Amino acid sequence: MQIIKQRNQLTPLSTQLRAQGAKIGFVPTMGALHQGHISLVEASKKRANITIVSIFVNPTQFNDPKDLEKYPRPIEQDIAMLEAAGCDILYLPEASDIYGPVTQVTDKFDLAGLDLELEGASRPGHFAGVAQVVKILLEITRPDILFLGQKDFQQCLILTQLINSLKMPVELVMCPIYRESHGLAMSSRNVRLNPQIRQKAGAIYASLQYAAAMVNILTPQEIQQAATAALNTIEGFNVDYFLLLNADNLKPITPETPTNRIVIITAVLVDGVRLLDNMVIS
Repeated sequence: MQIIKQRNQLTPLSTQLRAQGAKIGFVPTMGALHQGHISLVEASKKRANITIVSIFVNPTQFNDPKDLEKYPRPIEQDIAMLEAAGCDILYLPEASDIYGPVTQVTDKFDLAGLDLELEGASRPGHFAGVAQVVKILLEITRPDILFLGQKDFQQCLILTQLINSLKMPVELVMCPIYRESHGLAMSSRNVRLNPQIRQKAGAIYASLQYAAAMVNILTPQEIQQAATAALNTIEGFNVDYFLLLNADNLKPITPETPTNRIVIITAVLVDGVRLLDNMVIS
């Protein structure tokens, strides 16, 4: 695996590889890798000739500087995992290589309002930072296919909107959620949970399964209320939202606005750790 830290080395290499006929897959990460990230690398290796992974802890998408400081950075472990998975190129930049001398959000994008709800409401400015850094990373890596995880469903919709609005020549592939044995969606944040509460957090996935089973029996509002109440009875759990929405635009489902694709989407604070999960059903 080749490790590159400068965009002026990576972009010409990617351009050369594409000119030679290689299809390039790209997996952007903030490190602290787990098997969910590796599943994206494996998906890329099936679809592309060259797989590029980036590790960059992006400061512009953190609302709280303390969260940025606390974000885990086990880089040696990450490198070993990527090498074992067969990653071809690791892009490992400093902030100056991404942003230049001033690290801030400067670009304005048409995100169709998708950035204002759910995680956007809880973390103002978060998705502006995500959109800007992904745009920059796509310009640097020049991939054919971008691989993202479904766990961050709202982010996937926002980046699809970004790519379409800017007419960027890249296909976005949303890969299935990779789960722990008890159902908890894999996340770099899971390591902040003690073993007992981490086991209990499997209840989040159980609540999604319950909601999916009730879709043709109860109204969305009844399902949302029941699931929220059940999760909030667990010690240390605090539901921020548990919603059934249109999976194409994150709009509420009403008798006047039916949909063929529903996303059951939730954010739960578990011992103060924010955990995201979702399930898409037809």
